[in-house]
Amino acid sequence: MSGCCRRERIAFGQTAAFFAGPSFCTDSSGEVPRQSRFCGSRGSSIVRVIGRCESPRAGFVAAAGCPSGGQVEVHRHHFCVVVLNCGVVVLRGGGVVLRLVASRRLRIGIVGFGTFGRFLAKTFVKHHDVVVTSRSPYSAEAADLGVSYWPMSEVDKFFEERLDVCVLAVSIVSFESIIELLAPHMAGRELLVVDVLSVKAYPRELLLRHVPADCDLLSTHPMFGPDSGGGPTGWAGLNFVYEPVRVTEHPARRDLLEHFLSIWEREGCQMVQMTCDEHDQYAANSQFVTHMVGRILGDQRLTPTPIDTKGFQSLLRVVDNTNSDSFALFYGLYRYNNNSRATINALRCSLDRIVVSLEQASADQ
Repeated sequence: MSGCCRRERIAFGQTAAFFAGPSFCTDSSGEVPRQSRFCGSRGSSIVRVIGRCESPRAGFVAAAGCPSGGQVEVHRHHFCVVVLNCGVVVLRGGGVVLRLVASRRLRIGIVGFGTFGRFLAKTFVKHHDVVVTSRSPYSAEAADLGVSYWPMSEVDKFFEERLDVCVLAVSIVSFESIIELLAPHMAGRELLVVDVLSVKAYPRELLLRHVPADCDLLSTHPMFGPDSGGGPTGWAGLNFVYEPVRVTEHPARRDLLEHFLSIWEREGCQMVQMTCDEHDQYAANSQFVTHMVGRILGDQRLTPTPIDTKGFQSLLRVVDNTNSDSFALFYGLYRYNNNSRATINALRCSLDRIVVSLEQASADQ
């Protein structure tokens, strides 16, 4: 069942369902790519498109679906969907060839199995094999989630688990010491190393400094946690910020990166690609200012009253959400984001200006 293929023409606004297979290589001749072989399960779902249309108005979406298929939605241009019996998929149209990457079970290691590490593992383990390590004894919790566990004292065995991805889910304040501990064990391994810290420029520099060149680097910040992403809708509609920091120009390594990103897409995240520096500028005036105001109001020991307005109830929710996070996280947002001090100064100046305005209005009466 080699050379046969199914062709389907789809136009603007239409969708086409198809069985997906491996990623593939194509030449510049414009011909249907040759049959290829892939060491993985057949019929796995399309997870992500690599590449961009030449026209800024031309868009495309490859949506992760059930294990046996996916969908492609076409905007603006006509594309020809070609599906070889071996599972190769290609979209052609608008002068562009798009390459789709098929899913397979990844082996994902998580360093740090605290609240956030367990939160990630619950989702990762639905479609992938998960191995965790932590300084605290979490073997029982790992068993409950169906993931493998190694204590940090045996981190060499953790890295012998043939990992594809290593997710660093440790605190900001301990990040450098953990990286220094792990880096020697990463040498010679073609890993994708991912950080999920709430600040980005700081861990990016540490990763570039310490992680061996054999490994690719991805900086990410899921803009949610167990409180905001643990409800019935899961991660759907929540922002996931990322920047590929160092990725080897090899198809298999690029596919691994795209495959990992597809996990978040599959859960419905809003994918936001930006630089680490841009992230920290935005975060200082959104995430940090939220935590700062929540901590200030929490220090006031505000409590519900019998006559609460909706606005006050919203403030109490901010207080609860921010003060339920550890002080170490709050401190990390301040200490390791150079923009946070400017945010504090701006808050002080705003408070002073508002108080002066009130006093001036009172004096004028």
